[in-house]
Amino acid sequence: MHKNEINSEKTVPSIYKQLRETYRIIKSNFYSQNNKIEGLKFYEKEMSVYLKEKTAIDHKKKNKIDTIILCFNKISNEFETNWLKGVIFSLTVGSLFYFIILFFITSYIKFNISTEGISNFLTSLVDVFNITKWDNLEIIGVKLKGFSYLLLFIGRIFIGYGYYQTIQAFRKFGKS
Repeated sequence: MHKNEINSEKTVPSIYKQLRETYRIIKSNFYSQNNKIEGLKFYEKEMSVYLKEKTAIDHKKKNKIDTIILCFNKISNEFETNWLKGVIFSLTVGSLFYFIILFFITSYIKFNISTEGISNFLTSLVDVFNITKWDNLEIIGVKLKGFSYLLLFIGRIFIGYGYYQTIQAFRKFGKS
């Protein structure tokens, strides 16, 4: 029984390697024929199989950083093949962190359902997405400090990552 477990560990990654190599060869053929649109499709398949391969290998190991990076690349822009997914990733992550920050500062603010209140809400939301603005940043009239500022910092890292992934995917899309 122990021998079968060892064989299955070696077989699964080698199957993924063969499948990934097949996709890589097909992708290279399309690229050599200057058919980058079809080549990108097989690049995405190649990377998806690579993610499965790394997940199968890392399941037994402690080092999972490569798998985490590959998962983020798949989620954020499907391995640089879908720029729209990068935009959606940025909007989702930014909105999520904005609402988490709002949750932590709700004791300091009163929500106002007027034109001015909605304007403040939207202005603050846009300020969260503006990763270059750090001075005198207020969320609905409350200056961020402590934990809420740390959340903004972490959120902007993910928003910036989403921007980068969008640009990468758009550049690949534009080259095809």
